Amino acid sequence: MQTQKKTFMKHVNFMMVALMVLMGTTVTSCMNGEDNTIVQGMEPMRVKDGYMGLPPTFISGGLEVVPTNSDAMDLSSCGDVALVPYEYDRALQEITINTKKLNVKLLEKPRSIDAQMYVFSNEEAAGEMFKSTHAVGTLSISNGYASIEPYIMPVLKGMRYENSSAEYFLITPIGYKVKSVQKEDELTAELKKHTFNLVLYTDDIENGETSMLVYLNHVINEEAVYEEDEKVERTMNYADYKAFNLTEAIAQFTAISGANPTKIFIKAMENNMSDDLKGANEISYEKTIKIEE
Repeated sequence: MQTQKKTFMKHVNFMMVALMVLMGTTVTSCMNGEDNTIVQGMEPMRVKDGYMGLPPTFISGGLEVVPTNSDAMDLSSCGDVALVPYEYDRALQEITINTKKLNVKLLEKPRSIDAQMYVFSNEEAAGEMFKSTHAVGTLSISNGYASIEPYIMPVLKGMRYENSSAEYFLITPIGYKVKSVQKEDELTAELKKHTFNLVLYTDDIENGETSMLVYLNHVINEEAVYEEDEKVERTMNYADYKAFNLTEAIAQFTAISGANPTKIFIKAMENNMSDDLKGANEISYEKTIKIEE
């Protein structure tokens, strides 16, 4: 295999292991041996808007991923970053260092995983609305032999359209507690109560600083105010991916610091026993970032 092909397959397989942990998804990939040439994957990708009536495509690293069955699906609501389930036959399309496009079959409709990024001067300016009401379980998902943590997904200049600027997204798995429910519509209603946001405080930024600190918050919006003895118990584990667009926050960081960030620290209140902030620990994840000049 060429270097880029190894890197792409390693990334696909790594994401697949994480998703099997997250969703119980089973996949077939080139890990299953050379006799099986069908590669299945599911990973976060940047949505590339279609033009002149064409459906959108997806960006994964330096590849443009082109669905061959997009006419069978409504791809109008995939957001900026979508979780894309796909397959392709590596016997028909070998990925080399020169590969720019990959034709795939979508296994189901890609799902938006966009979440909001905010910039405030300080916590007082942010107010209570953007602070965590509940802890997350973890931002590090593992099944014993592989794991996935938050990572930075860059989108290179010119990938979305000619002369488009570079973009930077924080992609993170989030494990958290939800109400134990039996029906799909009940789960859908419960998930709508959970939102996640990422916050940068500009007062924390010093001149020449190259480490950018952001806070990941978990907010549950209840429909009513509960008495203490009516507190909703959330005991069922759930996990999903979220994507935060760091691009504007990085621009504001650089404007204040005078330097591009080289590292991003993501802090979150984690409690693997319950969603209560009491007893939660502030966990920090350090990630390297390279800003395209």
